[in-house]
Amino acid sequence: FNAVPEEVPGIEQIVPELDFVDYAAVDEMDYTLKGRLDASLVVDPRIVVKLSGVRIEAGFGAQLIAEGLPGQEVIFTSGADDRYGAGGLFDTANDGDDRTPLPGDWGGLHFEPGSAGGLRHAEISFAQTGLHVEGTVAVYSSTIAASAQDGIRVTGAGSVSLAHNAFAGNGGRAIDNQTSNCVD
Repeated sequence: FNAVPEEVPGIEQIVPELDFVDYAAVDEMDYTLKGRLDASLVVDPRIVVKLSGVRIEAGFGAQLIAEGLPGQEVIFTSGADDRYGAGGLFDTANDGDDRTPLPGDWGGLHFEPGSAGGLRHAEISFAQTGLHVEGTVAVYSSTIAASAQDGIRVTGAGSVSLAHNAFAGNGGRAIDNQTSNCVD
């Protein structure tokens, strides 16, 4: 911690000293900025994440936690999905009724080997594959719908715990377990 110059006479602020390596690392071979190996993304209730043509990926050592509440779900969906938004302006793409969300509009949530995740009271819609799991993920009281392929695909050393979930309108299987691991 460092003392910061007084903004108000007689009151000294103490703030943490942040070093570049506290939140990122530089690859010494090509001098590129690399994310922390233990990064976390936490998504709170009632957050709507709209995506097009990309996926959210948790890499080795990272975790993605998306925990909503009943009636206050966390939503991951297509940028063309006008069902969700803020202030009554749900038409995120500003295209009127010209564009409808389609299965495969975005890639889905991908958990790489060594990653972890938790979804509770979440909805994943219009992804290529709702969840692709090569890490460890728990999914409770959530909905995975309208994926172009599988709702959940488990590969490699992936492990998934499931309870009280709904699957609807996915192009492939609700759960495609391509591992020797048992899906709980």
